[in-house]
Amino acid sequence: TQDMISQEQLGWMKPEAVLINASRGSVVDITALAGALQSKAIAGAAIDVYPQEPKSNAEEFISPLRQVDNCIITPHVGGSTMEAQENIGVEVAEKLIKYSDNGSSFASVNFPEVTLPAHP
Repeated sequence: TQDMISQEQLGWMKPEAVLINASRGSVVDITALAGALQSKAIAGAAIDVYPQEPKSNAEEFISPLRQVDNCIITPHVGGSTMEAQENIGVEVAEKLIKYSDNGSSFASVNFPEVTLPAHP
C-alpha cells in the first residue's frame, strides 16, 4: 500500500475533489499531495495519518502539508471518537472471549496466531 495514492492517481481526481486519509500514513504520497494542493489540481485534503509522525510532543512535526492552505491536518486522532473507542472495546472483549472459549487467536494483528490444545 506504499504510495497507493501517488501523483498519477491524484491526476485522475477532479479539481473539486477532496482527498481524505485516516487509514495509514504510507498510503498517500505526501509530497505528491502537497504539489497537487499547491497547484489546485484538487480542491483540498484532510489528513490524519502520516508516513513519519513525531515520537513525542517535543519532536517537531515536519510535513510539506504544513505549508498548504487547502489541507486540514490533524494529529492522528481520527480513531479517538466515543463511537470508535466503544467499538474497539467491544471488539477486544469479543476476541478475548473467543480466545478463552476456543483457544484461537485467528486473525490477530499484533498477537501471534495460536491455538490452544483441546481439553476433553
